[in-house]
Amino acid sequence: MSVHNKNVIKLARLLAWVVLSGLVCIPAWSDSSTTARGIELAVQRVAEACPAETLAPGVDGHTSLASAELYEIIIEKPLGSIERPVLLLKNPFYATIALRLPASDGWLFTTPPGQSNERVWPAAMTIVPTSHLALGDRILMCIRGVLPLGTEARLLPEHDLPAYVLRGVRLSSTIQGSMLALVLVAFGMAFTFRTKVFLGMAGGLGCTLVYLLATSGDLLDYSFGAYLARTLPVQRLGGIGASILLLWSLAHYIDLKDRHQRICRFLHLCLGLLGVIFVVSMLPTPLRFMPLSIVSNGLMVIGLFTVLLIAIKDARLGHTPSRLLLWSWTPLTFVATWASLVLSVPQLEARFLGGLDSLYLALSLSIIYSCSFLLAGMGTQVSELSAQRDFATRQARTDALTGVLSRGALLERVGKVWDERLGYQRPPSLLFIDLDHFKKINDNFGHAIGDRALKISAQRIEKNLREQDFVGRYGGEEFVAIVENLDRSAACDIAERIRKDIENSGQPLEAGLPPLTLSIGVAVLDPKVDGSHESWLRRADAVLYRAKSAGRNCIDCDGSTVATA
Repeated sequence: MSVHNKNVIKLARLLAWVVLSGLVCIPAWSDSSTTARGIELAVQRVAEACPAETLAPGVDGHTSLASAELYEIIIEKPLGSIERPVLLLKNPFYATIALRLPASDGWLFTTPPGQSNERVWPAAMTIVPTSHLALGDRILMCIRGVLPLGTEARLLPEHDLPAYVLRGVRLSSTIQGSMLALVLVAFGMAFTFRTKVFLGMAGGLGCTLVYLLATSGDLLDYSFGAYLARTLPVQRLGGIGASILLLWSLAHYIDLKDRHQRICRFLHLCLGLLGVIFVVSMLPTPLRFMPLSIVSNGLMVIGLFTVLLIAIKDARLGHTPSRLLLWSWTPLTFVATWASLVLSVPQLEARFLGGLDSLYLALSLSIIYSCSFLLAGMGTQVSELSAQRDFATRQARTDALTGVLSRGALLERVGKVWDERLGYQRPPSLLFIDLDHFKKINDNFGHAIGDRALKISAQRIEKNLREQDFVGRYGGEEFVAIVENLDRSAACDIAERIRKDIENSGQPLEAGLPPLTLSIGVAVLDPKVDGSHESWLRRADAVLYRAKSAGRNCIDCDGSTVATA
């Protein structure tokens, strides 16, 4: 890899760290009053099931939560100076929750009135005013959802609630805005470079954004999102879709198919199983809440570690894409593994890391860091490869000796002009040009002088053409020029100007060598005669042959010799 590419990769790495550091400092936006986190409460399962009287209000009567699981929210710390405490509940998935406070016979439900209980409602943040709470009190909670034990409960003073909510809104908005920016950047790079890796990255980032919106509950702020949340398990679909597209993009980026075919087949198997789970997740409710989350999280972790281990192996061999992936994707792999364990095994809820807030923040920041780092590095590499490919293309389209179009590029251009023949106001013309007595120049003065003759001739031809005209080397000492939107007389004038410029160019190339001369045949496109661009070229070649037969150093315009030496 070039020094320039290494420097840009370092810049991309620095940029990614700047983004990460900036997002970590987001909580500092707010003043000290927003730092109050209240008291986090313990949530533990009770052996018995919810009582039959736990009825959640719905559109059509009430739905019983008697079959749901019963938990206790325990106040294990003194409330201290917390006055007028407010209880906050968060669940990372969609859940229907019923609460019964101490010394109360009634149940409070988090499902808003008017919502159907056929689809569980997201309890992203449920606020229940409470009073007369003290150390040792227990609040009963009936919950029906994917991860009941993942519910986070905390008590806050009522006056700290707006600041706490505002901080959460700022954090979510910044994270989601950053993700949206990455999605747009990935789509822009896919459109610019026309590479399916970036398209897969863009789709994976879009699914990740949907996952984060569903996890934070912000998806419900949009009418269409609320409809989807009540109809489909959006969070699971977003997570699985992101896993499939991102893993596929990573595997394609590090050439897993060509470098490690067996590993590639194994990864495709994992992605295929994730695809099956994606489809099953859209089936009716009884099938949705099978242990699909645990299976999908496990497949995601297996896929991530498979790609990461292969990247470690190839990076040691000097494979640049693997090194870049290793730098960018390692944090996300371990954070995603931790998140999968927490969400799949409630007993590992890792309260010492801050609960669901820390989980959401760590997962979001690692995704932003990894994807921004990887996109920057991939963009640099693809840009360099595109530049190399463009250079190679230009080399292939240019004659190395004379600098005009190569034979292949010339024939391609002639074919394009012929295809567009009906769009011209005046038919285009071909100027078939041949250096006179070129073989004698090579034989008597050597090929170096012959090469100089070709270069000078090409330069003189280009000089006398218009900006929109083209010239290429057909082969040997033969050149073909294409002039467009000129009548026959004007095309012949250009040919004559070229002939005179070469003849009057001054001193010969070498002592004893006569001045260069050209013979030119001009063939104006005639659709009635020229059935293809090949026949047009053959006719121009025949016109050139007539010019040479007429004594050379002259032009022939479709059978009429208009100038001679």
